[in-house]
Amino acid sequence: MTHKHTDSSRLRDGLARIQRFARLSARQRNQLVLNRMERRAKARKLQSGPRMLDLVPTHRCNLRCVGCVHYDNEGPGDLSLPFFRSILEESAPWVVQYRFCSLGEPLLNKDIPEMLELAARAGIGCNLMTNGTLLTRELAEHLISKARLDILTFSIDGATAETCESLRRGLKFDALLDAVAAVVDAKRRAGLDHPVIQANSIAMKDNIDELPDLVRLAGRVGIEDLNVHFLTVEGETGFASSLFDEPERQRRVFEEARRAGQDLGVVLHLPPDIDDTSFRQRCYLPWDTLIIDTDGTARMCYFSWEEAVGNVVEDGGIRAVWNNALYQMVRGTIETECPFYRYCGHCGYRVGYARREAHEGKNASNADLFSFDWEREGAPPRPSGTRLANPDHK
Repeated sequence: MTHKHTDSSRLRDGLARIQRFARLSARQRNQLVLNRMERRAKARKLQSGPRMLDLVPTHRCNLRCVGCVHYDNEGPGDLSLPFFRSILEESAPWVVQYRFCSLGEPLLNKDIPEMLELAARAGIGCNLMTNGTLLTRELAEHLISKARLDILTFSIDGATAETCESLRRGLKFDALLDAVAAVVDAKRRAGLDHPVIQANSIAMKDNIDELPDLVRLAGRVGIEDLNVHFLTVEGETGFASSLFDEPERQRRVFEEARRAGQDLGVVLHLPPDIDDTSFRQRCYLPWDTLIIDTDGTARMCYFSWEEAVGNVVEDGGIRAVWNNALYQMVRGTIETECPFYRYCGHCGYRVGYARREAHEGKNASNADLFSFDWEREGAPPRPSGTRLANPDHK
């Protein structure tokens, strides 16, 4: 996601980063500096560990969102407390943040509050993403007072109940706003500058015209940041729902939303315009983040979900996977014309959204893009822990 900021929002983002850095231990700061140096040098084998571990708390969800391919897949269960403790034990000396978001609704995992507390005691910040349906006032108080949350993110795909409830089936819009209000109130009463309260929104034809009003809603209810992503066509959405063929409409709405954010002080993170063919951006994920599923399967990003880079249980731990031959090949080729993970050459984060491929999830016609190039000369062997997250998903 590229960030289009006003001067004031850049300043606020910078202050937030300084505040988060100040909360780190000396050991975490040293690791973070080393990680930044290694990614700037495009090192293949790293002395630093991942800055962030993205932990899958559960494959279960209580909503049935139209653009999601995961809600009907329970997968290998919830992240267990003993497994989380083992992750914490290995990663505490160097990790800066845990993010709980992928696949399901994190708060369906009953151990999430305790996991957040354990991370806080270890001095590790957390980013929790939620649909808000299970976030009561009591839980909001707990998250603010006991957990060291850096960021709390709500998924909100429209400014009206009609739109949100049609895209996120099972959601009650008023209950979602009550959850936001509970967190904002708990943070205010605690007198804390964290967590940053964010919203994520998926932009598509069904909701794009509400984006300026969503920014205004965010300003009214106390949401500080709004992250907008283009729809990835998967699940029940067809390509007709994508904004790919309406760049003028997208640009006009983004500009109105940008003005609303400037007026209200809402930090707005927007992707590049759909028809921007010049956009290029370096991807730091192979140096920055590792996703760990509930059974230990490890992945490098959300667009490589069915190609694992190893398994932290079976392959000797997090650091062993982080520096295996496969991951080193990814780092060494991601900036080339032929990345080892083929989709990297089409990813909107890196090359913008002017190509149709940047808007598509995996389907029968493009499956080769969502795979490692195992046939290339010098390709590493498949790690023993690699397997599909959902073998039935085509």
